[in-house]
Amino acid sequence: MDEIVVTMREKYGHERRTWVMDRGMVSEDTLDMLRQARARYLVGTPKSMLKKFEHDLGLRPIFHQKTERTQAHILVCFLALVMWRTLQQWMQGAGLG
Repeated sequence: MDEIVVTMREKYGHERRTWVMDRGMVSEDTLDMLRQARARYLVGTPKSMLKKFEHDLGLRPIFHQKTERTQAHILVCFLALVMWRTLQQWMQGAGLG
């Protein structure tokens, strides 16, 4: 993950981006590196930790391991990206940065 972050920063600069990572990519070292860089991030929670908190939070985890669920997940992610980019354009147009 360190190599990916360095490559992205060299190629695109140190913009204030939000790093989104699958639970398989997350390690304490990676999180420490992101924290030290004052980066924003969203990471998947390991299943073992979800099990600890699901009862307290009243959660029932959904795992996207079936093809139809994966396709729906990709669609939702794409729609979120489109909405985010649209919001960015509206804000820039209004002079809000």
